[in-house]
Amino acid sequence: MTHTTQGGDKSAFEQLNVLIADIIGADAAEIIDIQPISRSVDDLGMDSIQIVVLVERGNALYEGRIDFSTWLKDRSFSDLAKLTVGDVADFIEQSLNANKTGEQ
Repeated sequence: MTHTTQGGDKSAFEQLNVLIADIIGADAAEIIDIQPISRSVDDLGMDSIQIVVLVERGNALYEGRIDFSTWLKDRSFSDLAKLTVGDVADFIEQSLNANKTGEQ
C-alpha cells in the first residue's frame, strides 16, 4: 500500500516519519531508519508517554478526521508496542478514505 493522503499532501507514512522523528529526537531519527515495518517500542525505542504524544499530535495534524483514541482505546501497551508504522499509516489512509467517501 502506498499510504497516500488527500490532495497531494505527503503520504501518511511520510507524515508519521516527521512526527516520530520530532518525538524521538532528530539525532535518534537519523540513526534509526524508520520503515513501515518499524515497531514503536522495539525498533523506535518509544515509551508510553511518547506513544500518547504521537496520538495527540496525529489527532491535531488530521484535525479530527482520524479517531486515534477510539482505534487504540482497547489495546494494551503490549499490543501498542507491536503496532508498526505501516499499521498506523494504513489506519490513517483508511480513515481518510472513509471520511472522503462519506463527504460525497
